[in-house]
Amino acid sequence: MAEMIHARGESLARERLQAATVLSEVTQRLEEMSNHLLESDSASRSRFDDTESLNDTMMSHVRELTDEVSGATELGLLQSAVSARLESVSRQICDFRAREAVRLVEYNGRAEHMRERIADLEREAQELHSKLDLEKHGARLDPLTGVANRKCFDERFAQEIALRAQGGAPLGLLLWDIDNFKVINDSYGHRAGDRVLQSVAGCFTSALRAADFVARIGGEEFAVLLHGLRLQDAVNIANQVRTAVQGLRFHFRGTPVRITVSCGITELNREDASEQAFDRADAALYRAKSGGKNLCIAA
Repeated sequence: MAEMIHARGESLARERLQAATVLSEVTQRLEEMSNHLLESDSASRSRFDDTESLNDTMMSHVRELTDEVSGATELGLLQSAVSARLESVSRQICDFRAREAVRLVEYNGRAEHMRERIADLEREAQELHSKLDLEKHGARLDPLTGVANRKCFDERFAQEIALRAQGGAPLGLLLWDIDNFKVINDSYGHRAGDRVLQSVAGCFTSALRAADFVARIGGEEFAVLLHGLRLQDAVNIANQVRTAVQGLRFHFRGTPVRITVSCGITELNREDASEQAFDRADAALYRAKSGGKNLCIAA
């Protein structure tokens, strides 16, 4: 129990650290986007102000040129005034275009940098999504045996109960217990016990169909959901699995270790709650254990 609590604590600490890292990275990206928008807004205001200034200057030149034309008495003086005004206007337009070119280069640079950062963020988001999927999948597996854990079983069982209540296909529930597991642990040590658990879990998964669901629900106890099978069919399959486990040739440090399992079986009814179905199978498992072990008993 202490090891389980410690492992769970370490898992939560890793999850918190990963979440903090993700939030830090997202915050950094958002700050970069905010700065880009502020720079773009500042550039837009600068361009607007520059355009307004150019427009005011042009209008001033037009007004002054109009006054000079109106007051001109000699053609030569008028030509000189017009030429000077046009030269000034041309120079200011050239300066404006030069500033526009600089602003365009700066804007394109910022836009390209932002596109790269957005591409990075999208890639990181995809990697994070994949990583979270793996973490989510791993959080539903028993780390020792590789089959589903109790949390995953509870979720799947609740789904199957809901489907059965709506008229879904029959479902068989098998509860398993490794016989004399405490004796194995006490006689050969926990390493041997772990290997027995792994061997039994492997036997379950290889002996059952791909559509069936196997989970380790605690200690030496396993649960199996047989989709689409009535009670008698579930009993037949349970006995096949029990025989397969009994046939395991397990040795630890050269000593043969006999492994058997007991099973309680029930078929889900449409009106069943998860507790009712589980209790029926559990009561049948108790009868199998008290009846001599290495038995499959149907509720």
